[in-house]
This record gives sequence, C-alpha cells and structure tokens, in this order.
Amino acid sequence: MDALRLLSEGDEMVRLGALAVLEELCRTDPALTPGAVAVVRAAMAVWEETGSRTGRLDAAAKRLLAAPW
Repeated sequence: MDALRLLSEGDEMVRLGALAVLEELCRTDPALTPGAVAVVRAAMAVWEETGSRTGRLDAAAKRLLAAPW
C-alpha cells in the first residue's frame, strides 16, 4: 500500500502511524524529505476535501512539514 493511500484512507491511528514512519524515514535519510513533503501535502488536501481532517493529524503533518532536515 502506498503512503498517500495510507494517509488518505486509513483511520486516524493508521494515518498517525504512517506520518510517524515518514517522519522517521526523513530523519534517517533527509534525501527522502521532498517526496515525503509532497505526499503529506497531498494527504492534507484529501483530508480537507473529505472532511476527515483532525487536530492530531494536522499537528503531526505540520510537525513533519516544519522539520529541519
């Protein structure tokens, strides 16, 4: 299953887990950050469209987007 699907279709806990994995991957290999940022932004757009955005998801996504890698 691809990252965008996990971030878009899973329940909140699956989405939070996927964000945590992406964050750790970016921390381990900063070269992955541009792709992860694109996926997270796309997922946030889906959350907005579908009304599935939550405060915890938003906070986790913004933390990844703001990371200094």
